[in-house]
Amino acid sequence: MKSRSVFSALLIIFAVLSVTAQERFLKPVDEAEKDPTFVFFRNQVAKAVAGKDAKFIRSILAKDVLVNFGGANGVSGFLEEWKNLGPTSEFWNKFGWAISHGGKFEKEKGGPTQFWAPYTYSCFPDDLDGGDYGTVVGVRIRLRKTPSPDAAVVGYLSHNLVKPFVDANETEGWMQVVTTGGKRGYIAAEFFHGPLDYRAGFEKVKGAWKLKFFVAGD
Repeated sequence: MKSRSVFSALLIIFAVLSVTAQERFLKPVDEAEKDPTFVFFRNQVAKAVAGKDAKFIRSILAKDVLVNFGGANGVSGFLEEWKNLGPTSEFWNKFGWAISHGGKFEKEKGGPTQFWAPYTYSCFPDDLDGGDYGTVVGVRIRLRKTPSPDAAVVGYLSHNLVKPFVDANETEGWMQVVTTGGKRGYIAAEFFHGPLDYRAGFEKVKGAWKLKFFVAGD
């Protein structure tokens, strides 16, 4: 009887471990098509980003646009943060990535509808700490044994949720990660995006879509 009880307990432990070691994924989501006015607006924004059209970007800034969580906000704060939207500003690449990777509509109680982008922020699961986990953006991204393009491939990741680790010996451009299912290795850092990376929020103000926030961190 005792051996049977031990065996049953081991089965329960194994079952629990199997459940907690499941791979989890965050596949791309884009709800923009739900509102044709937003699709049209986002296409205009994408065109402006491609042409580094600072005048257009200024025209879509909400008066109280959120720039960061500790400094000056509003239009003047935004322009100061992003070097007056000059052609060498990092804004163009960071904002361009955010608006080209989907997102979803959000409606706070009693407030207007907003669209939050990218999906790696707006659709990130609530039960994972956004400061500890992130998303592999892409399909069949090589997971390598060491941080080198010549290292052995130990697996492939497609939209996996992963936890990055700080590696003192890490080569620039690489990141050590472990998946929720326990796979560990290195991926090219460009394929990792956390929910606290730069994200944008748009809101329709008096019939016109405006940029309400473009921030990183928490």
